[in-house]
Amino acid sequence: MNRLPILVICCLISLHSFAQSALDSVLQLPSFNGVVAISRKGNMQYLKSHGSANTEAHTPIRTNDQFIIGSVSKQVTAVLVLLAAEKGLVQLHTPIRKYLPDYPDAWADSVTLHQILNHTSGIVMWGKPLAFRPGSQFRYATMSFSVAADVLEKTSGKTYGELAAELFKRCGMLHTTAMAPAIKHLVTPYENGKPVTFDYSRLPIPGGAIVSTAEDLTRWNQQLHTGKILKDSSYRLMITPSSARPAHRWGTVAYGYGIQVLNDELSHNGYIGGFHTTCIWYPQQQLSLVILENITQKPEDMDDTYRLQDKIREIVHP
Repeated sequence: MNRLPILVICCLISLHSFAQSALDSVLQLPSFNGVVAISRKGNMQYLKSHGSANTEAHTPIRTNDQFIIGSVSKQVTAVLVLLAAEKGLVQLHTPIRKYLPDYPDAWADSVTLHQILNHTSGIVMWGKPLAFRPGSQFRYATMSFSVAADVLEKTSGKTYGELAAELFKRCGMLHTTAMAPAIKHLVTPYENGKPVTFDYSRLPIPGGAIVSTAEDLTRWNQQLHTGKILKDSSYRLMITPSSARPAHRWGTVAYGYGIQVLNDELSHNGYIGGFHTTCIWYPQQQLSLVILENITQKPEDMDDTYRLQDKIREIVHP
């Protein structure tokens, strides 16, 4: 793939100079192509983009460009479920058959929203039997979040896209969407040097394909983790480990509802068709780190895919 000349767009910088310099060095590597946003207590401290939004058109990435955020989308679906629970529309430990009486899969009789949100449902795919007894073990399942979205639509009378749009508006996330018509500035994803093409409507949106920007995800971190969206009791359910995700590249990580819990950080990563994302919140410092990229050279190797994002994580919070 042809490489564009280095492009770096700077905003307010107030990190320590050594951290800023180290971050700049990573962003200026030809293999980094995306946006990094760091904020502390709601104040943006570092916002930079580097590389190409579209290599064929020689279009540089801007800090307000849209990316598909992959599995970070699971946090949004988890919040929508918890908001529905706060209204009494759903119960987390009730089998989803109560809300989807005509659902064709027999596992609707036993699987709960709690098990979907912490990846212990055993769901493999529609029309297939469960991989194990619900609640007995962890199995990462993006598709199961579409089942949660079905519950939300049935109990609210609104589409998932409409529910998400209401939440994003409430959070001031003006460039975030789960509906194709609202996608205006999506960068082109690349895998192994080739652009990835897709039909957005066919992607697993509730579990892996919401579209957002670095600044909007920074707002999301700030709003979610400082009590602006959920009641405290609901938020505690979201961040309290109720399962464990093995064989993550960071080791075994505890898992809540769409949230990884590791030491003093609350996080999730996302990957889908050339897009990869890191979204982290450090509660003690009220520090948000968001990294978005749109070029993947080795999609079969997640350690390599996230190599620079993990390096940035180490710099920001050693």
